[in-house]
Amino acid sequence: MLENGGKVKPSWMELPPVVKIFAALNGNARFVGGCVRDTLLGKPVKDIDAATPLLPEEAIELLRNAGIKVVPTGLKHGTVTAVEDKRAIEITTLRRDEETDGRHAEVSFTDDWQEDAGRRDFTINAMYMDIDGTIYDYFSGQQDLAEKRIRFIGNPEERIREDYLRILRFFRFAAQLSTRNLDEKGLIACRGLAEGIKRLSGERIQGEMFKILASPDPVYAVTAMYREKILPQIGMEKPDLELLEKLIRRESDEKTAEYFPVDPVFRLGLLLLHNLDLPELAERWKLSGRVRSQLAFILQPHDFPTGEKSAKKNLRKYKKENFQNLLRVGLLTGKIEEEKFVAFMQVAKSWIVPEMPVNGDELLQLGMRPGREVGELLARLEEWWEEKNYQPGKLEMLAHAKTLIPANKGW
Repeated sequence: MLENGGKVKPSWMELPPVVKIFAALNGNARFVGGCVRDTLLGKPVKDIDAATPLLPEEAIELLRNAGIKVVPTGLKHGTVTAVEDKRAIEITTLRRDEETDGRHAEVSFTDDWQEDAGRRDFTINAMYMDIDGTIYDYFSGQQDLAEKRIRFIGNPEERIREDYLRILRFFRFAAQLSTRNLDEKGLIACRGLAEGIKRLSGERIQGEMFKILASPDPVYAVTAMYREKILPQIGMEKPDLELLEKLIRRESDEKTAEYFPVDPVFRLGLLLLHNLDLPELAERWKLSGRVRSQLAFILQPHDFPTGEKSAKKNLRKYKKENFQNLLRVGLLTGKIEEEKFVAFMQVAKSWIVPEMPVNGDELLQLGMRPGREVGELLARLEEWWEEKNYQPGKLEMLAHAKTLIPANKGW
């Protein structure tokens, strides 16, 4: 841990676009938030945010005079985005929140760095860093980061009433840091103000929950959210926490890890496996059609494969992604033994799924009349083809089809 004024010099700070943008602001800016936190954690930095005592119009003028593109992304809240050589840095004027409605704030600007830090959410997100790597930490964020403690700045209830999304973010950072060190005052405030989550948009809820579920091990955070009555507020009345825990263990088990990539949608599906409110949750979270479809498949009842023949049949029927999810659900719920699970996963990995050689048009060319009988005959042909281990080609299948024609009422 660095003392206030201590220095760190990550490589991303020396990128030419970053250096140019900060030089244009004449030393009137500091990096802030996630990029500082992740640097201190030794994690890769993706998004770079900065703060400045300059008013937005002053920052815009300096940046444009230096030939840097400026996008006024949120002037009302003092935010502009500087873009140089495809690198974007969001720059926000130091501010105080004058009035909030639980999601949006009316702000005024300030030149006081500590006042700006004091209106942020958590101590680990309120640290600043100069272009020379000097750290400014007003609320012991480094100490909390070292101890993996998630702690609101100041009064937790006040921070939450300013923005109810902070309840979900409280647990999100716990999941991302794989910590159980959640400040008790923060937990009490989250529990007491949980109903405020109803004010949040579905897109915001979805975004935070998928970030939680994409974390290496979200079990403790999700369990805490259930215990503190947070999950029912977002449509998860009876999450299957035991299944989620089994999944996380499988993801690190050397026998099965390769078959369990981290997939937040699949993790959500397991949590909902015994929860029948998918349509309501999907609407509340504003889930995409693709995600809804994936979840619906995970949640619907299935006949699990028992041998290679039925595995191949299911793979052809459901396609690879759904088939693999079917196998995962089967293993985690005890419907498929581990040895068979691995064998079926190998089928999915190596078997080239054949296309049925015959279609309805070719049956019509044999003289069949259009109608449901064509579909019925195709189904019988497909069963026969499967029994023959997908070996018969088109000529053999058409010859077999002719043997079935007399029994077909469409003739």
